[in-house]
Amino acid sequence: MGYVSNLNGLYTITNVLSETRLDLANGNKADGSKVVAWAPHQPTAGESYGNQVWEIKPSKSRHCYTIVNAKTGTYLEVVGGMGEITRLGVDGVQVTCSKAGEDTPSYQEWCFLSGITSTKQPVGSYTIYNSEARLLLDVEGGSRNNGAKIQIHCALDIGNVKELCWFIEPAEYSKPGTQTTVGTMQS
Repeated sequence: MGYVSNLNGLYTITNVLSETRLDLANGNKADGSKVVAWAPHQPTAGESYGNQVWEIKPSKSRHCYTIVNAKTGTYLEVVGGMGEITRLGVDGVQVTCSKAGEDTPSYQEWCFLSGITSTKQPVGSYTIYNSEARLLLDVEGGSRNNGAKIQIHCALDIGNVKELCWFIEPAEYSKPGTQTTVGTMQS
């Protein structure tokens, strides 16, 4: 198992099992907007493609990153951090996006790991866990349905490991009036 330390740029994040991408529902920039699973949009899809492009950049914490929607500038988070997890239980807390404050809170920081699931993890995929919750990013039930819930999950009771694995692929996206940025990932 190893922490990934070479991400910095724009990417799409695709679930290995469901083949759906992290998608900011309707490109909503309001705090607390839900992140869902959605079939991949192509760059020619225009604005809806931006819902699926994420800027991954190193955060203040060692081995962690922030994941920011390229279209809205809002940060992927576990809403309410540990308080919400304590209230709702360990699994199933909805992942959302909100603006970051001056000092990015730990519930908006994510770590990327390779090899966490031993030989069951597909080559080139990663597991992504929330820095504060210490739980993994997951598509509920491995659903292939557009709009399926993106949540955090405990890895110990998952039936299909691929449900917790994600492909991170460089992307290009530019909002009107800005320059195109390309994600880079070193091997």
